Amino acid sequence: MRVFAPADSVPDELSLVTMVGPDIFPSPACLCAGADGSVFVGVDLNGSLGKGPDKRRIVKLEDRDKDGVADS
Repeated sequence: MRVFAPADSVPDELSLVTMVGPDIFPSPACLCAGADGSVFVGVDLNGSLGKGPDKRRIVKLEDRDKDGVADS
């Protein structure tokens, strides 16, 4: 059986940075990090928030000033 760590903890050799919160992405479905530090978030609002077209998107987050918060 695999035991998962809480979402707010990471191994000592890693850093946890929250770039955006649930006000921007209430239902992230997947994440992918680019070599330049960009983070791509797949958002799927179908399900508990209703069903219908235009409830899915992929968003690129960039931290241009390197302060740990998405600027664009």
